[in-house]
Amino acid sequence: MRVFSFPNPVFYGLLTLGLLIFSGFPATAATLLWLLPSAYLVHRFLPGERDPWTRSVVSTLLALGLFPLLWAFCSLLFPRAPLMVTAVLLLCTLLGVILKTTSPQPAHPRFSPSLILLFLLLLLLTWLPFSRIGRSTPEGNLYRAYFSSDYLKHYAVVETLSRDSLPPGNPYFLGKPLHYYWLPYLFPTAVSRLCGSPEKSLFAWSFLVNFLALNLLFLHLRKRLPLPWALALATAPFLCSWEGFLHLIRSNLRWALFWEGSRNLNIDGLTRWLYGLPQIDTLYRSLLFTPQHLLSLLFLLLYLHWEGSPKRNPRALSLVLALSLLSSFFVGGFLLLTAAVQFLFVSLRGLIQKRLTWRSVLRNWALLFVPSVLSLVLASVLKMVNPQGSPLLFSPLTPGQAARLLLLNFGPLLVGLIGLFLKGEKEAPFLRFLVLCSLLPLLTLRIVGFESDISLKAGLVLAVALLFLSLPLCQRLSQHPWTFLLLLLFLLPGALTTAIDLRNSSDTSNRRFTLLVPKDEAALWKWIRKNTPKESVVQTFPPLREEVLSESASFGGRRLYVGDRMHGAIFQIPKEEYHGRIQVLESLLASLPESRSALRRLGVTHLFWGARERERFGMVPPLKRVKKIGDALLLGLD
Repeated sequence: MRVFSFPNPVFYGLLTLGLLIFSGFPATAATLLWLLPSAYLVHRFLPGERDPWTRSVVSTLLALGLFPLLWAFCSLLFPRAPLMVTAVLLLCTLLGVILKTTSPQPAHPRFSPSLILLFLLLLLLTWLPFSRIGRSTPEGNLYRAYFSSDYLKHYAVVETLSRDSLPPGNPYFLGKPLHYYWLPYLFPTAVSRLCGSPEKSLFAWSFLVNFLALNLLFLHLRKRLPLPWALALATAPFLCSWEGFLHLIRSNLRWALFWEGSRNLNIDGLTRWLYGLPQIDTLYRSLLFTPQHLLSLLFLLLYLHWEGSPKRNPRALSLVLALSLLSSFFVGGFLLLTAAVQFLFVSLRGLIQKRLTWRSVLRNWALLFVPSVLSLVLASVLKMVNPQGSPLLFSPLTPGQAARLLLLNFGPLLVGLIGLFLKGEKEAPFLRFLVLCSLLPLLTLRIVGFESDISLKAGLVLAVALLFLSLPLCQRLSQHPWTFLLLLLFLLPGALTTAIDLRNSSDTSNRRFTLLVPKDEAALWKWIRKNTPKESVVQTFPPLREEVLSESASFGGRRLYVGDRMHGAIFQIPKEEYHGRIQVLESLLASLPESRSALRRLGVTHLFWGARERERFGMVPPLKRVKKIGDALLLGLD
């Protein structure tokens, strides 16, 4: 008898409930329509995972990573109808598998309270910040800077992928390709195409990645430690920063001064502001605003999971290595570097000891690294990378600076360094290489113009490596019941930073760190998205607006001739070229209406003229008024 079932209905039930809470019914339905068939297909052919809970997590994660490749393939071959072709291919493959004579055995997993606890923990950590993204007030919509403002970039990327064929254009810089690791955004793009809301599709995607992260982390720990220890250690990467504890000390241990003072403090960059050190983030901040990097880190976790498996499968490892790289060139790059260093070390040792031949080394290299090479080729073909990007700078920290940086940002995880000298599990050698390949770049390398980019991503990788290196020590301590209280006490100082992050990321009443999109302008951007052609170029004057926000790309879903300064840098536009466009735009806007034809030649089709533009240029240009809402005007250039 054929049975159509997933191995853990509780897992998918909680996943559906969380999607409903974070994104509402339309986005939940769209997410499940794409995810469940993909996950079922992966689950059907997934080898080596007997535990129903683990099998569900791994199947869903691989489906989330493989779906964008299917979408990209369909989009490149059928640019006019990628949505329909993707759905047809997925459905046909699904029906073909279901109709086979063999079928998956029904699963009867034991009910696990730990799964419920992880779900509740995720709600506790993330629901309030997500519920405040774009909070509507009589003045307008609010976006907390440093936290939810990251989603403004996510909106723009999804809108671009929904509008453009592949490779997509740069929404902030007309005529340029989008140099960014945008491939994982194709999943929320597919969801957005069905539900019509980039915001809700991104909330659904974020919850999905976050839910998988907590589950995979816990499952990896549960194999080696008793339940209370596994649950507590699963929170350690989210509670490792002692920056909040440092702030408490600087507040003379006065709680009221500490708590109120942290409202006006950019706590996630405290060591950077105080000591001029590189910035490092916790995994908690990835839960809040960088799902693409967290997704890449999940494939790193899966690599670790399979690296230590008794039936180590090089093909499976090569797949997750490539998926991690395509999700984030930074995080996946550290994994690729580590795998390459380990492979080189093992191969040279095997050749010297004559246990390996050159032929076997080349075969092993092809099995492990060819998908990653093809991924880099794909990234180049799709113009995700800029070969003329910013150069690397060798800038090593002094021993004192390194000690301060590591202690304040990793706190209790530094006990993992003891694991470098203890006998560990089968994946322990790989973990030692992972520490080496993430720690050294963190302490010595910078990217010119992006001084913290390496440290931010290397810090995520190092946190995971240190956590798993601490397991041999934790296994020994867990034999003594009283040591669990010691573990909780050790994690307590880091809870201060997490509490500040949780409060600050949802504190839109603090206008010092909050972006305000006026109500009239927000309403006009919504109208623009629904009523103007998708190929329109709706231009504002960026220097008058937030340097981290281009409303046209994020809310209107339309391109700009030139956008805000920060995203010009992030998407690898040279400073000289960016400022050149700003100067040209300013001159032409000041010369309206005579310069209308010149703006059209640049590709601009509409001008967004708000109160700030009117005050800066001292006029409302006598151009066609396409739409007016309050003080906000949309002007046409035809």
